[in-house]
Amino acid sequence: MKDRHEPFDIVWLDNKKKVVHIVKNASSESTPSTLFGPLVNARYMIELRGGIVDAKAIHIDQTANFDEKNIQGLQL
Repeated sequence: MKDRHEPFDIVWLDNKKKVVHIVKNASSESTPSTLFGPLVNARYMIELRGGIVDAKAIHIDQTANFDEKNIQGLQL
């Protein structure tokens, strides 16, 4: 996240690939003073270009579909 100039979205998933926490339009200027993290246990963290969460209507409790061996196929 350091030296990143554009905003970004962060999505955390649990061990069943269910979305458990979302931060929209985070800024590298807010780090390290602001810590981003889920309020519950998470196994995966996905960082996306800012606005993707809204554009793709990603929401809490939605399940992602991807193979850990082939992350190219990630779908939310």
